[in-house]
Amino acid sequence: MDLETFLGDSRPPSNHSDYQPLIDYCKANSLPVVAANCPRRYSRMASRQGRQRLQECAGSGSGCGPLLPPLPYAGASEEYGRAFAEVMGIVRGQGEVPRSMLDAQSLWDAAMAHSIHKVCSRDLLNRSRISIDSHRALCRPCTVTT
Repeated sequence: MDLETFLGDSRPPSNHSDYQPLIDYCKANSLPVVAANCPRRYSRMASRQGRQRLQECAGSGSGCGPLLPPLPYAGASEEYGRAFAEVMGIVRGQGEVPRSMLDAQSLWDAAMAHSIHKVCSRDLLNRSRISIDSHRALCRPCTVTT
């Protein structure tokens, strides 16, 4: 898929151009790029309708199951909640991060970890090189060794 088609058919983040050099490098060197995040509709579903709604969706035959990490996914720890509040600019005593927001972020993180795990497991078997792209974490192409 060319860049214009991708940008026209998706909702890329405002900073998508920051990642273009990595994508170009991978393309030039025949390296795969992992789209590690879950679709927004599912993180929105977790936030608005609760984590249990994801399990209902995955069990309904709607096709969302392959797009999600294994369910149920782990929720945010107390320590993670504090760190997330700090990143979000919520000062202790001025409120808490809503549980629904933490559930959506935990889904985002679980989906990313699961996507990366699947690719790394496959590529370990193939002994190939990988590159990982997400809007939160980038790692340069690396050689996977066993």
